[in-house]
Amino acid sequence: MPWKRVNVDLIGPYKIKSPKDPKGKEPKQLRVLTMINPVTGWFFEIKAIMKPDSATVMDAFHGAWLCRYPQPKQIGFDNGSEFKDVFAAMCKNYSVKEKHSTSHNPQSNRVIEHIHQVLPIQFQADWARIKLRKQETIDKSNAQENAKRIDHDYQVGNKVLLECPGIICKMPQPRKGLYKIIKVHANGTVRIRQGSRGHIITEQVNIRRLQPYFKCSN
Repeated sequence: MPWKRVNVDLIGPYKIKSPKDPKGKEPKQLRVLTMINPVTGWFFEIKAIMKPDSATVMDAFHGAWLCRYPQPKQIGFDNGSEFKDVFAAMCKNYSVKEKHSTSHNPQSNRVIEHIHQVLPIQFQADWARIKLRKQETIDKSNAQENAKRIDHDYQVGNKVLLECPGIICKMPQPRKGLYKIIKVHANGTVRIRQGSRGHIITEQVNIRRLQPYFKCSN
């Protein structure tokens, strides 16, 4: 029966070092609380734990599972000290029956133990490759956006139309204006102005949202 039971476990510690950490800094000791619905096998949650005591584990489980999914009737875990004291009190308070796995018998919690075989590989990821892949995605997105706009060297005094954000229906105009550029920034943005004395609106926008305005000559 789905949601009747949830299995939880605490694994680690893993040495985690961020690419932003300065050289010589000791890696952090990270533990992970894993939670899974054993019936479906795919309602799976993980939560980073820096302090492996029962109070921290209780808060993590409450926030990651009990506040998001239907309340289980049973909870399976091993005999670790992190699942005693206030964690056990929480189970009693929610009327959740505790199901302990026996010592040195991880097969009794085999669904979540299978997940544990994969997690360490994820934690030891090649951060340089991840950073490169992220930058490639950004560059590709920028190239797609730049391909949509008209190549134009915007100058102070130019008149432009501003693209409306969001999904535009067929009938409404996709751009609004007329605006006048009053300042050009080096980061790909400009400040535009609309209105006359007494009712002036200024806004800083990205040049990707602009289209040059040219007055038709007879």
